[in-house]
Amino acid sequence: MKKRVLRSAYILFTVPLAFCSSAPTTTSTEPIILSQTQTMQGSAGTIPETPYHALFTELNNTRKFDLLALARSNDHFTTFVQLLEQANMTAALTSGGPTTVFLPVNDAFNALTPEQFALLIAPENKAELTKILQAHIVPDKIYTSDLKHQKRLKSSGGADLPVLVNENQIVTIGGAQIVKPDVEVSNGVLHVISTVLKLPGNKEG
Repeated sequence: MKKRVLRSAYILFTVPLAFCSSAPTTTSTEPIILSQTQTMQGSAGTIPETPYHALFTELNNTRKFDLLALARSNDHFTTFVQLLEQANMTAALTSGGPTTVFLPVNDAFNALTPEQFALLIAPENKAELTKILQAHIVPDKIYTSDLKHQKRLKSSGGADLPVLVNENQIVTIGGAQIVKPDVEVSNGVLHVISTVLKLPGNKEG
């Protein structure tokens, strides 16, 4: 019975999430602007608008941070960090490596409806939350120059993530556009993405 509930919750969440992630990617050269941040309670608060390409530029050296510390250093990533904490997955970004993280901005989660977000953070859906977070983590050091020669990546959870590069050399991974690439840290590299990765289909049918 419990498996049926989790499975249903996974389908309810991933179907609309895939719809959000599959929206046409931006090909404009104009910088994309961040606007709001969502907390785990679902409330939104205004934070300073920042072009994606300017993220982390206030730091003299990002290599002195590990993946988790760098994500925690900027208020545009609080939702992803808090989800990692809820799933007890913070160690995945602080130990070992090298590791690559595709880091969604808070606006990626703001694109979800309140019902979808509530389903995501429900305690009974922790296993599915873990799968979603694992899809954003690759146990290797991958730069965008590497992605341009690959058709897919294997995530830490074993999911195959499709890689696409369009005629303008814009890279998408799992349906999400990389908007701030190749940020070096002490234990790997991160790429900022503007939407949550499109999850692979539920193979259990």
